[in-house]
Amino acid sequence: MNIASFVVERAKETPHAPAVSYPEGRGRDGATRYVHYTYRQLDLESDRIARGLDAIGIGRGVRTALLVRPSLEFLALTLAIFRLGAVPIVVDPGIGLRSLKACLDQAEPEAFIGVPAAHAGRVVLGWGRRTLRTYVTVGRRWFWGGTTLAQIRRTPLAAEAEPVADTKADEVAAILFTSGSTGLPKGVVYRHENFAAQVEAIRNLATIEKDERSEEHTSELQSRSDLVCRLLLEKKKLTLIHITFVTFTHHLH
Repeated sequence: MNIASFVVERAKETPHAPAVSYPEGRGRDGATRYVHYTYRQLDLESDRIARGLDAIGIGRGVRTALLVRPSLEFLALTLAIFRLGAVPIVVDPGIGLRSLKACLDQAEPEAFIGVPAAHAGRVVLGWGRRTLRTYVTVGRRWFWGGTTLAQIRRTPLAAEAEPVADTKADEVAAILFTSGSTGLPKGVVYRHENFAAQVEAIRNLATIEKDERSEEHTSELQSRSDLVCRLLLEKKKLTLIHITFVTFTHHLH
């Protein structure tokens, strides 16, 4: 059982259907403009990234800190990590820099994928210094070494997609830290069966049959995504994987 398999299956069934939409500015009429991946595009992009990550040592079971802003890029990276059976670690930066360091020390990541600002914080403040071995910069890399997502994206696609890691239902899928009301946040462990149950619950709650999505329903989903991403961007935070993931899985009914 691997949560990424849901997308791979849909890419085969409905390759040209929109998988996920993301708000990107506004048109002249003031309406929000969206960019999107089809299931085929998301499948191909996540496969390409997964091959590149695998080549630099990010594979099954590797705990990977993911500090990337809300975007289609974030979703492709997340899916790529799931495909490999690696474990994304996501921390809400709203907890403060000192607490963020404590959370990463607790989670013991072996790899770090982040925007330049996150890498700068890692180097200056010593986030994950004891355990980190592999670094990927999403954007321009400065003085901290490692590789970039742009370089990873140059990985050629094979004739056939790389098989999704055959993770077990109780295998760790992600570790999430969110801002708590008191004290230092503790990492919540999500297993692949937890995410699979969320997808099934969303499927069961959906009132519109597969490929019969109404304009009103699509608008509602886009509004939810727009609200989440806008709030996060306005606060200059990085995204929380579970918020984005739940928004994304609304499309999987």
